[in-house]
Amino acid sequence: MIRIVREVEGESEEWIVKQHVKEHNHTLLSEEELSLLAAFRYICPEDGERIKLLKRAGLRISDILNVLRLERGEALTFNSRDVRNFLSKELVGVGEQGRNQDIAELLKCLKEKSERDSKFFYDFTVDEDGRLENILWIPGSARQMAEVFADIVVFDTTYRLNRYSMPFGCFAAVNNHEQTVILGGTLMRNETSESFRWIFRTWSRAIGRAPDCMLTDQDRAMKDAICSELPNCKHALCLWHITQKFSSWFSIKLGDRFPDFLKDFFSVLEVETATEFEAVWFIIMERYLLSEDKHIKKLFTLRESWCPVYLRSYFFAGMASTQRSESLNALMDFFMSAQTQLHEFIDAFDRVVGSRLEAEMTAKVRDKLGTFRSVTSTKFEEQAYTAFTGYAFNLFREQLVLSLQYVVHGEKVSHHEHMEVKRTISWDSQTQRIQCSCLSYQFTGILCRHALRALVHFSITELPERYLPRRWCRDVSSSLVEPVKKPVARPVSEDEIWKQDFLSKLRSIAQRGASNPSLRGQLEADLGSMYEHAFGTSNGEHQKEFPPVRGKRLLLSPSNLPPASDSLSAEDSILSDKTNTEETNVKAPPVCVTKGRPRSCRFQSAIENVKPKGRVSRGCGKVANHDKRNCPSLQSQKE
Repeated sequence: MIRIVREVEGESEEWIVKQHVKEHNHTLLSEEELSLLAAFRYICPEDGERIKLLKRAGLRISDILNVLRLERGEALTFNSRDVRNFLSKELVGVGEQGRNQDIAELLKCLKEKSERDSKFFYDFTVDEDGRLENILWIPGSARQMAEVFADIVVFDTTYRLNRYSMPFGCFAAVNNHEQTVILGGTLMRNETSESFRWIFRTWSRAIGRAPDCMLTDQDRAMKDAICSELPNCKHALCLWHITQKFSSWFSIKLGDRFPDFLKDFFSVLEVETATEFEAVWFIIMERYLLSEDKHIKKLFTLRESWCPVYLRSYFFAGMASTQRSESLNALMDFFMSAQTQLHEFIDAFDRVVGSRLEAEMTAKVRDKLGTFRSVTSTKFEEQAYTAFTGYAFNLFREQLVLSLQYVVHGEKVSHHEHMEVKRTISWDSQTQRIQCSCLSYQFTGILCRHALRALVHFSITELPERYLPRRWCRDVSSSLVEPVKKPVARPVSEDEIWKQDFLSKLRSIAQRGASNPSLRGQLEADLGSMYEHAFGTSNGEHQKEFPPVRGKRLLLSPSNLPPASDSLSAEDSILSDKTNTEETNVKAPPVCVTKGRPRSCRFQSAIENVKPKGRVSRGCGKVANHDKRNCPSLQSQKE
């Protein structure tokens, strides 16, 4: 502690130390430790722009800091908390007004995309109060690919936007390279039958067709909407989601027998006929005393929607779960954060679509550069290599090699080591049609080993054209009306283009100067003179424009984004009765209440259910809701 007194004598003024108590002094901090204080931490505009750029690229805050440390080679003037606060302040406003501005930016972003890409489609609905209810958008590339690959569609709504808790629904499919492609996205306020009906109706009309099969999670509202809007579509439930619930359903009831139950359950999925499935199903459930279990009864009622034996006659491209769509959710997380706004979500969605298209292009190039090496020396193999993509050809050749182990007895085909297991083959020489009882071709689109062995037995040397399905062929993309293009990103201003180009040149100069110490001083002097000539001030004075501000961080203020445009313009726009075309009047949705058990209604453990005991009063020695100060017994004694 130090005491300083000001003394004035005439015109002279002095400050005199009157008292100094060494014991009351605080430990002084070193220069490195001072940087940890809030008063000495700040983010200059240049660092702010760099942070926003890295965040848009999908980097986490810890990764952003690591990149900046590697670039600087020194300690930063901010930490992770400063970066997090900076990014949160960059959000478009706060409160109701900020949320409405976010919706305006979202609709403006979608309109700009539709103006730059004639194939891009979007539509939305609002409620009676003018608040956004549902919104659907389809990239132009998705509408083109849907011509071929929308025969089997996966729809999943497990992803949530943290800021609004709005469920995000993604339409996904599989292309001819066995890669996931995105056929559209939607945000909905509530997962009701009405919302799903609007989404499925609008999406199917926008792409110009309805899917033959759709794979979803188990949801009653979604099922009703599919039956209503897509009556000719085969609806199947995700088998993976069903089996994931077994642990909570049966693990306690079965105890040590639970692993054996899982093995028996998966074995019943391999049966070939519905009659055999039902017989084995009841035997297994009786064995584990689950015949009267409500979950088992419901599963058996819905068996035609999830059991493979009932789905093999439909084309599902070999899929049985919605994990393709959920893998996209993980990819979305790479570009998203809890602070992501709706208009930023659309940009992140475009980056995911772009990454999928790049993966498809890579697969195409790999197929073109590949060389054919025959394994079976058959015309079948050569024909399949010419027509199929690399993925489809590998599946076909695997079946072709395995077919050499099978023998034909009339209309039956069996493995030479397991003659008791027979597949029934029917062959029509006039129509060149072959069908196997395993129904593998109907389910995957690739001929099975049994059918291939039968074709050789019937002296067929070339595959019929019908068994080279278009969706697995290499030239399927060339058959589209227009070539598939990557989604068009938001336009970049000329100022931004010039800035990035100039920074690239400066970075190249700095890299060369770092390896030549004799040039460093000259480059720094030239840079200082250039700055003084351009801005009329030295580079050193420029650095002083951003001094540490004591007591608070020096952060950038959020940018003022332009208002949204006035009207919606999208090719083939389909507006329902509730759609509001005045985009400037659309308000932000309230925070959505998602499905599932609320936290207040969750199951509690035995410890949580134990009621706390009352306090023991030292006045009367009883368990009561009072203590010695207000004990009735002591008060009566005093009276």
